[in-house]
Amino acid sequence: MISAKARAEYKKLRSREETKEAHVEESKMDGLQGAAVLIRQTLARAQEHLDGGATLIVLDDFYHVPYDAQPDVLAYLHQVVKNLGIYLKVCGVRHRIQPFVEADPPRGLQPDQDAGEVSLDITLERFTTAQTFLERVLQGITDPLKISLDDLITEGGRRRLVLGSGGVARDYLNLTQRALRIANEREANPSRPHNRIGAEDVNEAAAAMFAQKQEDLRRDASTDADKLRERLADLVKFSLDVNKTNVFLVEGPNLQEEEWGKEIQALADLRLLHEFGNLSEKRGTHRGRRFVGFTLDLSNYTGTRSEQITQIEFWTREGKQAARRANLIYTPGASDRPPKKKAEKPQPDEAQAVLDVSEWEQTDIYSVLEEGSPAESPAEAEL
Repeated sequence: MISAKARAEYKKLRSREETKEAHVEESKMDGLQGAAVLIRQTLARAQEHLDGGATLIVLDDFYHVPYDAQPDVLAYLHQVVKNLGIYLKVCGVRHRIQPFVEADPPRGLQPDQDAGEVSLDITLERFTTAQTFLERVLQGITDPLKISLDDLITEGGRRRLVLGSGGVARDYLNLTQRALRIANEREANPSRPHNRIGAEDVNEAAAAMFAQKQEDLRRDASTDADKLRERLADLVKFSLDVNKTNVFLVEGPNLQEEEWGKEIQALADLRLLHEFGNLSEKRGTHRGRRFVGFTLDLSNYTGTRSEQITQIEFWTREGKQAARRANLIYTPGASDRPPKKKAEKPQPDEAQAVLDVSEWEQTDIYSVLEEGSPAESPAEAEL
């Protein structure tokens, strides 16, 4: 026979096990899913008080949401606001946002299907367009004060402001403000008028912004910050020390397929590098291959260092041709090449070597035969 005491202990144990089986762990997302209907009803009532007009919800700095959780968060928010006349605007650094994951089932918002992607910045690929846009923004401030841009900024300063900002309106205005303060506080001299922004004022302002950009890198890149700093240092060495210039090239597929290529894209998103366009060649050893051109941010080569390099003005026809050289192609380890002895501008015959085959120049064949043509060094070969 089972004693009464044993029977009581058995009942207590069974009760404890049944309670444990009935208890189900509920995650935060489970709780949110259960509240989705209630949240939708609340938002719908709020819409009624807005006369049924469309509502925009801005989620700024969305990259602070844990990277792996972002697709689930966006999918949930989309579920809550769908068909309510409410639109989501998700803002952040491109390489730190993961809106969609291809899985079974898929997770998140799929770009170009569930959501559209809009870049708010004009890149340096369209340099003239970027300058026009940025100066229109600045004129919105100066015109009410009856100040013309020609009186405020020299022609060289206007180009340098676009270059230093990378086409980003916020950086353009910050750089202009800093450069104007420098122009106000310095002594006037024949080459640098007082109270008028010149190229050198922009250079000094860009150098002063370097610390702020490093802080932005630490905050925005999070755990990847040290790795990105190392990649940036290698690119700066390759460009300024090895090639004595401000631009470099990366073969297109490497930006998507290689880890170091993704780091370069991340640095461009963080405005420490600036993309200026695609370059390709229909002949030679690089025939059919696509390269992407980048320029270092101006803060990386101001001061005495800028005097030791030849800056390529990639937005001009001549500069575009000067950028199409095989020695500018970057890959890991390329910064270990011996540096050039000094920065030299391309000679006319060198510049002709990188022109497209569709462009012709009539020459006197006899003078060419008499003078001879210099051999092209492998390092200066065209793309």
